[in-house]
Amino acid sequence: YREAAQAALAKTARPRATYALGPAARRGDAAMVRRLAEAGAPLIESVSWVARLGDTPAGVPRGYLAPDVEVPDWPDSPGAAELKAMDLLAAEVVRAHGPQALEKAFASAAYSGYGEVMERLVARGFDPSRAKDPWRIWSNWAGQSCKPSIARLLARTGLPASYPPNDRTRRPALHTVVASCRNPESVTVLVGGGLDVNLISVDGQTALDVARATNRPKLVAALQALGGRTAVEVDPAAVARYRAERDLDVVQSEEL
Repeated sequence: YREAAQAALAKTARPRATYALGPAARRGDAAMVRRLAEAGAPLIESVSWVARLGDTPAGVPRGYLAPDVEVPDWPDSPGAAELKAMDLLAAEVVRAHGPQALEKAFASAAYSGYGEVMERLVARGFDPSRAKDPWRIWSNWAGQSCKPSIARLLARTGLPASYPPNDRTRRPALHTVVASCRNPESVTVLVGGGLDVNLISVDGQTALDVARATNRPKLVAALQALGGRTAVEVDPAAVARYRAERDLDVVQSEEL
């Protein structure tokens, strides 16, 4: 009976703790935040929702496409109150789980274009070069704000730009950026930061091929100015191998 009662109490305590966590963080009550976390409140996730990370910033239309240039009125943070609460929660996450547990918040901040938040998470000890899902961070940033200032941050902190393809992405970072972003300055920053402009993906494409396929004329011009070439120009044999493998896949699927 006692064990059943404790289990029932735990089930009710977690949602109550979750509900109280945000207000405690906004009050700056570090002791209460720690007690609520120990009661089962979702500490790691709270860093994102207390600062509205992963949302489109206020004043930016939902579904907004990344502009051709840096937008000066795009907010760099959700606001002073949110930053203060987020800092408190992030510090508790680091204490309880280590700094790499801030990766989800970092990825969500990239989507919102909150460079100041990303800098604060790095200052807390999160190391982008050790990110478990770097493709998600690249995709979040490229598909929304694609701010050059964040490109500089990602290049400086060493976020992996090449990783094994998985069922979510077959593109390395620069290809992902080119497919989603319209800002040539961001592409220039990344190539200047060390990304290989002529890397051929498993799909037999370079970033220039992707820019042409997705109708990004300004990116095409920027990539060519950076020495970008098509995959056929870089390595015709590699493209031939890819096409042969793709044709074989088609034949095998038809036989099945």
